[in-house]
Amino acid sequence: MIKEKFFQQEGQVAVIVGILIVVLVGMAAFAIDVGSLYEERRHLQTVADSAALAGAQELPEDVAGAEQVAINYAQKHGVSIDSSNIEITNTLTDPAIKDTVIVTPINPGKKTYFAGVLGFDEVVVAAKATAIIATPRDVGNIVPWSVDKEVFDGISYEDEVTLKFSSPQEPGNFACLDLEGSGAADYRDYIINGYDRNLSIGDEIDTEPGNIAKTKDATEYRVEVMGDGWDDFEVIAPGGEVEKRNETQVVIVPVISFEEIDGGKGKDIPIIDFGIFVITGIEGKNPGKAEIKGTFVKKALTNTDGEVIPVEEEGLRVIRLIK
Repeated sequence: MIKEKFFQQEGQVAVIVGILIVVLVGMAAFAIDVGSLYEERRHLQTVADSAALAGAQELPEDVAGAEQVAINYAQKHGVSIDSSNIEITNTLTDPAIKDTVIVTPINPGKKTYFAGVLGFDEVVVAAKATAIIATPRDVGNIVPWSVDKEVFDGISYEDEVTLKFSSPQEPGNFACLDLEGSGAADYRDYIINGYDRNLSIGDEIDTEPGNIAKTKDATEYRVEVMGDGWDDFEVIAPGGEVEKRNETQVVIVPVISFEEIDGGKGKDIPIIDFGIFVITGIEGKNPGKAEIKGTFVKKALTNTDGEVIPVEEEGLRVIRLIK
């Protein structure tokens, strides 16, 4: 009797083990399918994000170009989309001005490995990304030089402009900025790395009297050591566009009115605008009399996580993903 019960219990265990094996195999199969779908979803999302950002760079001037750039970018990275997967619309601007690209790539038939036994041979996988182009309200990484509003308003983009003069425009004014009472060491650091605070139009700054000798050394270090050396901007600079993010020759310069400077030291001078300046060279063998030569450009992309406003026709621009 005892032996009979033993064998009967053994049969029950075998059934339970068999059921557990089926369950475990099913769970493993489910995990494999879920992981595969997750990877596909992540790939689509990455491509969607990048395609939307690429397309937004063309706005608001070239709506058709924005769509095509997004399509080309996605296809280059193995995701086939067309105009039905892209919407060009507005977020910060009025409807007539387009500042937003929405990309929605879809894989309508992602193959499954094991879910087919339940009737799910293919699954629809989709992603969505929205990118805008805007004008930053706050500007960071400015250099400690300035340009007079009268000069800035009167130049053409192909004109060569001098920043940081070797001789003063006003008594003692060499167009240098005194940012938070900076000394010579801070002045040099701000040339190399940019000012470490964001500034906005209307903020007040001080000017620095005297012809600071560290200008030449700091500028050369910025371009030749921190950057990739001097590049020729003859083709793209005049009236064109440059990307500030990876180019050390492109700097942001506050526009102020030199008329408000009393002698060499100007106190609480309001920022009127910001100019995008491409440094093309340094003149003057004497470090204390160096002049920065270059040209202003119409538009440039920058990075900032600060507040943005509707995109403007000229000036700095930022592209970012939004939900």
